[in-house]
Amino acid sequence: MKPRSPTPPRWAERLLGWFCKPELLEMVLGDLFEQFDTTAEEQPRRARRQFAWQVLRLFRPPIIRRRLFSTTTHSLMLWTNYLKVAWRSIRKQRGYAFINLSGLTLGLLCFLFLFSYVRHQQRYDNFHDQGPQIVQAYMDARFDGEQQISAVTPTALLPTLQRESALVKMGARLYRPGTYFPQLVRQGETMFEETEIYYVDSAFLQMFTFPLLQGDAATALSQPKTVVLTESAALKYFGTTAVLGETITLRGQEFSITGLTADPPANTSFNFLMLASFSSLPQSQSEQWGGANYHTYLLLEPGADIQPIFDGVNAQIAEEFREYLGDEGSLTYAYVPLADVHLNAPFDHDLKPQGNQTALWILLSIGLLVLVIACINYMNLATARSIYRAREVGMRKVMGAARSHVFRQFMSEALLFTLIAVLGSVGLMFALWPQFEVLAGETITQPLTQDQAFFAYLGGLVVLVALLAGSYPSLVLSHYRPLQVLKGAFLRAPAGQSLRKGLVVLQFAISALLIFGTTTMLQQLHYLNDVSVGYTRDQVVTVPITRGITSRWDTFKAELSALSGVQAVGALTNSPHRIMGGYSIWVEGMPVEDHMPITAAAADDGMVKTLDMELVAGRSISPEEVERARDYDEETGRASAILLNESAVAKLGQTPEDILGKQARINGRNGPVVGVIKDFHFRSLHEEIGPLALFAEPDQMHYALLRVSDQQMTEVLAQVKSVWQGFEPDRLFSYDFLDASYAAMYEAEQRQGQIVAVFAGVAIFIACLGLLGLASLAAIQRRKEVAIRKVVGAGSGQLVVLLSRQFFLLIGLGLLIALPLGYYLADGWLAGFAYRIHPGIGLALIAVGSVLGLGLLTVAWEAWRAARSNPIKSLRAE
Repeated sequence: MKPRSPTPPRWAERLLGWFCKPELLEMVLGDLFEQFDTTAEEQPRRARRQFAWQVLRLFRPPIIRRRLFSTTTHSLMLWTNYLKVAWRSIRKQRGYAFINLSGLTLGLLCFLFLFSYVRHQQRYDNFHDQGPQIVQAYMDARFDGEQQISAVTPTALLPTLQRESALVKMGARLYRPGTYFPQLVRQGETMFEETEIYYVDSAFLQMFTFPLLQGDAATALSQPKTVVLTESAALKYFGTTAVLGETITLRGQEFSITGLTADPPANTSFNFLMLASFSSLPQSQSEQWGGANYHTYLLLEPGADIQPIFDGVNAQIAEEFREYLGDEGSLTYAYVPLADVHLNAPFDHDLKPQGNQTALWILLSIGLLVLVIACINYMNLATARSIYRAREVGMRKVMGAARSHVFRQFMSEALLFTLIAVLGSVGLMFALWPQFEVLAGETITQPLTQDQAFFAYLGGLVVLVALLAGSYPSLVLSHYRPLQVLKGAFLRAPAGQSLRKGLVVLQFAISALLIFGTTTMLQQLHYLNDVSVGYTRDQVVTVPITRGITSRWDTFKAELSALSGVQAVGALTNSPHRIMGGYSIWVEGMPVEDHMPITAAAADDGMVKTLDMELVAGRSISPEEVERARDYDEETGRASAILLNESAVAKLGQTPEDILGKQARINGRNGPVVGVIKDFHFRSLHEEIGPLALFAEPDQMHYALLRVSDQQMTEVLAQVKSVWQGFEPDRLFSYDFLDASYAAMYEAEQRQGQIVAVFAGVAIFIACLGLLGLASLAAIQRRKEVAIRKVVGAGSGQLVVLLSRQFFLLIGLGLLIALPLGYYLADGWLAGFAYRIHPGIGLALIAVGSVLGLGLLTVAWEAWRAARSNPIKSLRAE
């Protein structure tokens, strides 16, 4: 008689394998296969048919329900038992559990914070119902080989595109005068100065999803002198949201309130306080291709391709402005999808600070690295403590547990650890969210309440972390035979030890990389604040010059100069670190039809002295030249003296001495070049210093610059306010410190540096926490050796060196891996700055000292405790 087949026939497995899982198939067909005791090839055809009939009868619904219920109950009981054993293990080894849970919780907390921030940035303007069909137009100008891309366009672009194509369903222009100067708002006798007032076409509220709580979106802004307030604006001005039909004074004119909308969400580029009708502006009455100050948005038909329409408009522009553009110049218009404006637009978006895609990848990478370090801690400690679970594993296998059972046991423990850590991290995240927003410097979408997909991501994260942290210990421990596990063979196996050492190296390589990167960022930010920009920032105050002051500038300046604490007074179009005006210049000796693109601004005779700038040649603008520049002649233009910087003179191919006295033209301003000033940084240090011209024109001077004595700052500011209000009694007085506004240019980098520093510190702490656990285990496992060495005369210092030596080598290897990679990544980040530091040996020494110091201090503490222990107790325990 042939032996009974231990497995089902192959043809039966093929017949039913698709229907259910192998485990269920085995349970359902187990008894039947025992009766079918020979292979399929030896069965006659009738027997095979009879077997197939019995199989089909087994799959009747009542039988399936009973079998499935039995299988489900068995699986549930099995996993319940696994979790009970895991919980007992956690309670029994509280110190080990605390280290693991602390590391996992902190790692998950860091990752969730950074993931939420990145997700918030990437979801900007994704809530608009018609968002996929909305694009923003922008201007791309090229003159003399230089390119300037701007988010603003002329008033004529939108109506031209609408006439050219029916694919543009509707469009809206947006003008934000607060970009240049705060706007005065009056409600009754109360005055406010606001920057977030948008003048928009009536279609704006129909294109974008900013639902009106009161009023009709189709008609709210269709008439001149109408305005829609946000809830916060209504409460600010009226103390109530019942404002429909009320009036408010804006730009000296009364506007009717025709709508109320909720405050814009945090993840939008439109940070408006109120929306006013675009038709209220004089510029709305004509279509002009000059004066590009307006954002243009288009709502397209689904699937529409409007590139050909833009190509046609660009061809018309090239033909119309051929004489002005010359052979090498160009002026074109293009568009970018609304979803790409915040992170991937080719222009600077001045409505709200843009995000940086590279910076987001850096932050997300740091979150992942912190999480990896936490998972490495779990893997290291779980495998290192395997000897204390050896008896349990061995007994389970002796009692008949399969490898899959042991694997599920350890995976369930990792899953329980992860679930506890996730609950802890989510609780901490909710509690610390306000502090994180302060650190990030902005309101961030709360993922727990405002992101429906967040919990799906969280569930996936639980599974991923449990697999990452628990898979290796589970696989390895379930692989060994009972005798090997009971003898602790895994702990002595070279593979296990090599892996643990490799993970320690990886941890501290990541830590060194983060320290190197953080130090580089902080050093660069320190450099930005301390570098000489070519003018004095300290003790300089900027005060806005209104139209009422412009007409009496000489008197206003004289009264300010008479104040005892005011050392110098000057005026400029913008702050000296934010001169943005784009012009073109012609200088005597150039062909009449030629010109050179240049940045320019208006300045008075006191600007050079107030900012303590250096004149390379010539003199500054005189008071008489400032006064003469008030007059404008339609035939000859405006007479204006001109200052150039060194870069402009060099690009014109001349020397400072030779260019003095030559006549120059800057967009209708004519006059001699009276001086050459030393190059200074009139924009961010991200950009190289370019050509700059300063001309005399009082109407274009928007900021007064005052150098004030430090000892009398408070008293002087009070006196300046009194003088200012004497000229503008109906406006609010405001001022700014030049060094503070300069630092604000790098606020995004400062915030990023702070975030990186905080989370890098957490990563290093987690790495040290894991190292503390491993050092403690190493000391316990070698306590007999330590006791014997101590008995034969070894000192505490020798024992500390003995126990710390292997960790010292591992940390050193991590440094060797991290430093070259850190230098490469830091150099890539610094490439975004035209003026930068150069990472050198100093930064490397800081990283080496920090990692070695923290790591060895952690290990030495545990080694010192082991060295100071009583050897008699250790030997007695052995």
